[in-house]
Amino acid sequence: MNTIRQESSKVPVIIEESDKLAKYLNVDKVTLVREDLLPDFGGKKRRSLDHFRKTISPGRRIHVLSYEGSHTVLTLSNLLPENPIILYGKSYSGGFYRKFMSQLVESKPNVTQVKGPLLGLLLKYYRARSLHTADLFMNFGGALGNDSGYKIAAQTVFDIIGNTADHFVPVASGDLLNSLRSTFNQVTGVLTQQWYLRLIQRIRLRGSTGIFLASIQYRENLVKDIFKKTGLALDPVFMGSVLAFCKRTPSKNNHICLWITCPGTVKKYLSNLLQE
Repeated sequence: MNTIRQESSKVPVIIEESDKLAKYLNVDKVTLVREDLLPDFGGKKRRSLDHFRKTISPGRRIHVLSYEGSHTVLTLSNLLPENPIILYGKSYSGGFYRKFMSQLVESKPNVTQVKGPLLGLLLKYYRARSLHTADLFMNFGGALGNDSGYKIAAQTVFDIIGNTADHFVPVASGDLLNSLRSTFNQVTGVLTQQWYLRLIQRIRLRGSTGIFLASIQYRENLVKDIFKKTGLALDPVFMGSVLAFCKRTPSKNNHICLWITCPGTVKKYLSNLLQE
């Protein structure tokens, strides 16, 4: 792989080209934006949280309503080790990956994870919000709204590869999708959440797709196959959804750009999975 590394607001933008993945997806060229290689476990939220962490006083408690083993909480735990973090983690069909990430998050000394169905977690989250008014309560899923960090990163990628590629990104809150759509002509966001949330997001977010997702078993097998054939470590829930979509619905553009938003811990997850 050829790697280009550009500094962007103190968080690097790491761009690679993968001939092996291009062959796997039957396109001429694949560009990768390697958010998984960022520090503090990497992943999408590392860039998004860079400015956010500077506004939080040490010791202030943070509440996050998200999914079990949340990428956001994993990154926050490293960025803000002196801040207690309470994760209200909803269950989802994540196979072995959910278990792996859940255990990893629970191993962080400043994180308390409360697991269960969404309705019960909502009640606990809002009760805590009414009782602990001095605490910080993040938007659902750890969404930050207007994500200036990704607008800068998108411009950096634009300056390097231009505006001809078809960009693909996994979508939860939609922050990243909206940031990319303000810069590039061709952007597809593949929805990754539970079915009822995908229906809502499909209506709310322009450029989103993926109402019907491949099974978690298919996605796990897909990322294992990609790992063995290309060496690229991707998670089955988020990036697995994007790759399954690309396999099922090939792009008309022979140059695609994949924004890899999973944390760098995925390589260990895949190594464990292949040993089973």
